[in-house]
Amino acid sequence: MKSLTSQLSNRMTLTVTSILILVFVAIDISIDNWIDSEFDSGLMTKSNYLKTLVKETPNGIEFDFAGEFMPEFSLPTQGNISNYGKLKRCLNDLSP
Repeated sequence: MKSLTSQLSNRMTLTVTSILILVFVAIDISIDNWIDSEFDSGLMTKSNYLKTLVKETPNGIEFDFAGEFMPEFSLPTQGNISNYGKLKRCLNDLSP
């Protein structure tokens, strides 16, 4: 038969552990939601900026884009390879 002290100690440990796990899960979920909303907001801002650069002319559609303002959307130049270019080079090196 277990003593009253050991039973109380086990129950308190289990209760505190359960509360901590629930708090950490709640914090994790709220941080994930906040990060998702910040990412979506930033992406929406950049897409709205890119929409302002599109002009429809009688000859077709023009896209007045300057890569120095948004380098992540520009084409890589000699000596300046974007992250996409680095990833593509790594994947090409790995493929047989």
